[in-house]
Amino acid sequence: MAFLVGSNGIHKKGTIVDGIQYLRGLSAVIVVISHCNGIIGKPEYYSRMVMPDWHVASLFAVAAFFSISGFIILIAAMDEHLVPKAPVGEFLRRRFVRIVPFLWLCTIGYNALSWAGTSRLEWDLALRTLIVWPIGELKPNVAWSLRHELLFYGVFAWALLGSRRRPAILIAWFVASAAFYFLSYDLGWAADVTQQPWFEVLKVVMGGDHGANFQFAIGMTVAWLFLTRPHLLPIGQVPAVTMIGLMAASCLIVTLLPEQYGLGISALWTALSAPILLCAVCARPACGWLGKAGLVLGNASFAIYLVHNPIVLVLLAIAAKVHLPLGSPLALAAFLIACVVLAVTGGIVVHYLVETPLIRIVNQWSRGQRPIPVLR
Repeated sequence: MAFLVGSNGIHKKGTIVDGIQYLRGLSAVIVVISHCNGIIGKPEYYSRMVMPDWHVASLFAVAAFFSISGFIILIAAMDEHLVPKAPVGEFLRRRFVRIVPFLWLCTIGYNALSWAGTSRLEWDLALRTLIVWPIGELKPNVAWSLRHELLFYGVFAWALLGSRRRPAILIAWFVASAAFYFLSYDLGWAADVTQQPWFEVLKVVMGGDHGANFQFAIGMTVAWLFLTRPHLLPIGQVPAVTMIGLMAASCLIVTLLPEQYGLGISALWTALSAPILLCAVCARPACGWLGKAGLVLGNASFAIYLVHNPIVLVLLAIAAKVHLPLGSPLALAAFLIACVVLAVTGGIVVHYLVETPLIRIVNQWSRGQRPIPVLR
C-alpha cells in the first residue's frame, strides 16, 4: 500500500501529511474489523458474524488506499514544478524496497504458519503471491491490492519519470479503463468471458472491480493541487473528525448499494474517495495521544494490512484449543473486539520490529552500503 516516511506535520515540499497517515490508519482498521468479523462468521468457526457484513466497506477502505497511493507517489516523485526528484531507476528501487521484501517475508511466514497448522502447503498460492501474479488466488489473499499498486508504479514511472515525458500514456490508461467498464459491464459485452484468464488479466490492468485506476488518478489530481496550487487548499484547517465522518458515511453508502460492477459504480467509489482524501490532506494535526496514535496506525498500516489475518487465525485456534465459551452474542462480541485490538497491535509491533529494520537493511544493501546493525 501507499508507504511514506518523513517528519511529522504538514510540509509542502515534504513527503508526509498527518491527515494522510490518519486516513491510512483508519482504512487499515476498517479492513481488520471487516476481516475479523467475516472470519468469525465462517462455518468452520462460529457460523455467525457479530456485526453486519463489512466486506464491501473494507473494499472501499482499500479504494481509499489507492487514492492515497496516487497522492503519495506524485508528491514523493515530483517537486513543485513537476520535475522528477530522482531517475526512474531510483524511483523503482525505492518502491521495491518499501514493498516487496516485506511482502515476501509475510508470504513465507503466513504459508509456513498455515502449513504448521494444517500440514498442507499450497505452493501455487504462495508462489503466485511472491511474484504478485495477476490472476488466481493469493495467500495471503489481501495481497490482491498490490497487483494494482505495482502496476500503477510501473505505468507512472514509464509515463512521467523517464528522459521523455509521456503523460498521454496515463491519460490513455484512464480512458481505456473507463471504456472497459462501460463496454464490459454496462453494455454486458463481457458476460460470457468474465471467467476467462485473459479477461481476469485485462480486468487487473484496467483497475479491478471498483476502479482502482480512477482512484489513483484522483489521488494524483489532489497531489497536483497540493504541489502547484496549495493556496487553493485549506491546508491544516479541516478537523480530522470530518475525514472520519465522510469515511463512515461512504462505507455505509457502498454497503447499502446493490452489488454491481461498471463505470457508474467505479465513478461513484472514486467520487466518494475524493473528498475523504482532500480532508486528509487538509486535516489539522490532532493534539496529544490521539494524534500520536493516528500517526502510529498510519505508519504501521501496511504491516497491519498484511499480518492481521494470521494473527486472527491463531487467536481462533487458541480459542478452540482452550474451549473458550463464546456461545453468547456478548461473549462473541468481546472476542471480536479482542481480535481487532490484538491484530492491530500485532501489526504495529511487526512494523517497528520487523518491517522498519528490514526496509532499512534492504535499502542500504540495494544502494551498495553496508547495513548498520538493527539491534545494538
